[in-house]
Amino acid sequence: MNYQSVTKQTEWYITRLSRRRAGLLLRQPTAVHRAVARKLRAMTFQITVYSKSACPQCESAKMLLKSRSLPYEEIKIDDEAERLAFYAKCGPSVRQMPQIFINEQRVGGLAGLQAALAQMAQ
Repeated sequence: MNYQSVTKQTEWYITRLSRRRAGLLLRQPTAVHRAVARKLRAMTFQITVYSKSACPQCESAKMLLKSRSLPYEEIKIDDEAERLAFYAKCGPSVRQMPQIFINEQRVGGLAGLQAALAQMAQ
């Protein structure tokens, strides 16, 4: 072990201790956390799936939403010109389908949907 690795480990430990003392690292959820989680579960989410025909990721996203019994609206964009205009509206990094929006907030594709659902489940 060299000096730098020991220093990094020490810094990590001190940061973790100070966060724990500040209450930022909680082992058990508090009543406030549980109340917020209940409210999130009770909220209704408006989910819009922009998809295209013959898209396996689009089908997987729709199957995931169906398996969780979450209602969604599907908008198919099969025309190439319309799809390019949609990509331009979403941003320069968007070049794939599906594009999923929850409450008019873009979460991305299938991986983004899985992450958002995992976060809502907590």
